Amino acid sequence: MKSAPFLLAALTLFAAVPSLAQPSNKTVYRAGNWYVVRSMQPVTGAVACTGFYMGQGGVQLGRDSLLVKVAEEVKSVSLRFGDQPARAPRALDPNERQMGAVMVAGADFELMRRGKSLALELVTAKGKESHSLKLEGLDAALKNIDAGCPLPAASARAERAQQQARAKAQASRCTPEGVEKQRAMGVPDWRIAARCPQAQAAKPAGGASSAK
Repeated sequence: MKSAPFLLAALTLFAAVPSLAQPSNKTVYRAGNWYVVRSMQPVTGAVACTGFYMGQGGVQLGRDSLLVKVAEEVKSVSLRFGDQPARAPRALDPNERQMGAVMVAGADFELMRRGKSLALELVTAKGKESHSLKLEGLDAALKNIDAGCPLPAASARAERAQQQARAKAQASRCTPEGVEKQRAMGVPDWRIAARCPQAQAAKPAGGASSAK
């Protein structure tokens, strides 16, 4: 069974996987059969780096784990690294069943990182299924992820401008005038307090706090 840190990392990776249709998500690096997508959480500005295998969106690469999404009815999986003999079939562990994915982590992840190919042979209720991944470019993609999937210079400038505009808009919204404008628009005080925790504006006339 995978250890708790690997499970947490894998669940975090799944949760952070970007929808490629979002304009804030950018493919920032390509190497061999792999590419890295940088996504930004719109409110906090937190950045996530996720690797993908060309043409297979169900293959997701994180800093220390690889996830291959599989059908729920998988009975066993066998891994084969490069020219080595295939591993003995094993059942998916509870963590993998929870995620709906085969997870490669730990020593197997390091072995994969140094290899040229990875094959997964699955046995499902419907028969056999196989996945074959060419690992050219994998190590370079991981180095990019480890570096925080930096943006090219022009894109970095655009992102900084967006962050500055977001901070300016937030600051403007939390001035006394901005707070009163929000109240005039019907925004309840509890929401204003959440948006502007440091704003010490007076309560509206009459002392009543909106509880919408």
